[in-house]
Amino acid sequence: MSEPSSPGPGQILVAVEAAGVGPWDRLLNGAGWDVGLRPPAALGVEGAGKVLAVGAGVTGFAADDRVLAHEAPLRGGSGFWPERVLINADHTAACPPDLDAVHAAALPVNGLTALQALEELDLSREQRLLITNGGGATGALAIQLAAAKDLPGRCGRVM
Repeated sequence: MSEPSSPGPGQILVAVEAAGVGPWDRLLNGAGWDVGLRPPAALGVEGAGKVLAVGAGVTGFAADDRVLAHEAPLRGGSGFWPERVLINADHTAACPPDLDAVHAAALPVNGLTALQALEELDLSREQRLLITNGGGATGALAIQLAAAKDLPGRCGRVM
């Protein structure tokens, strides 16, 4: 597999420190989810690492920043499991400073799903939110994100 090119507009080049592994990764291997990966290509849709370079128009990220990201397919026709990946900056978030790369790499798919659902709902303070399956990865993160946004559940708490 070849090295990714220099980042273009809106892209960043990341040195992967850890990659997430989930049931969706086997779907990338020609088993039902065609995202354009063709052999030889690494699998993986989420990970964490350090920014090596930023493309034109990218704001909020600079070389050596720690980031986490979720993207499929990655630019360059590969997944997140190689040593370096080229990704869209808008699919990337700053990695919390106290979070190690291994734990950060497990967050993007479930965390982004939870965050996008809450953003899509756009609940006001007067509305209530019931999150079911709070024991699952996405549900647990949705509960934490809703609590951080101070969204009320039954009896004034997120449930």
